[in-house]
Amino acid sequence: MKSRTRILVWVVLPVLGFGCGGSGGDKAEDGNTGLVDSLSTVKTVGFDRYELDIPEGYTIIRDNFPETDDLDGVADEIRRSDGARVIIYYTKKKVEISLQEMLSFAVGVNGQGYRLNTMIDSYKIIRFDDKRAMLLVGTWQSEDDQGELRAVGVECGGRSYLVEALFNGAWEEETSSIYNSFRCLED
Repeated sequence: MKSRTRILVWVVLPVLGFGCGGSGGDKAEDGNTGLVDSLSTVKTVGFDRYELDIPEGYTIIRDNFPETDDLDGVADEIRRSDGARVIIYYTKKKVEISLQEMLSFAVGVNGQGYRLNTMIDSYKIIRFDDKRAMLLVGTWQSEDDQGELRAVGVECGGRSYLVEALFNGAWEEETSSIYNSFRCLED
């Protein structure tokens, strides 16, 4: 019997227009019409509370960011031990996210392979310094897990992701795919 994994994430950031093309560049700088551009062109939504687990080796910095294209809220900056930064944007508007497709990906931990079938209840978008839009899939427990597992994936128009899984402190990478559906609750 396959184990069923359940993910709970408490932050939702700007809703993206899934299916948009481009390489994910920043429109203001290089003229691309990629995924990051959609962050400034679609409605910004978010939960009014959040909880964030920071992996070992990261620190978190809370800060405000200016209003830009109706993107108004605050930002969390996670600084990795190697100097890389992750900026997490969120606002205080209410939103309900429904992601009902199964995300499957394989992770290798200590030389062993694991394949997880994951039901995502919610998600959040984060952005790295290289201006790629990212999907943070949060933290979950599975019946056959020996510990906490986290995953981060690159959002590519709702199609492919580079998934990094943190399993008992070990990072692994795999390519996977996911298809999202969502609905926004108006204030």
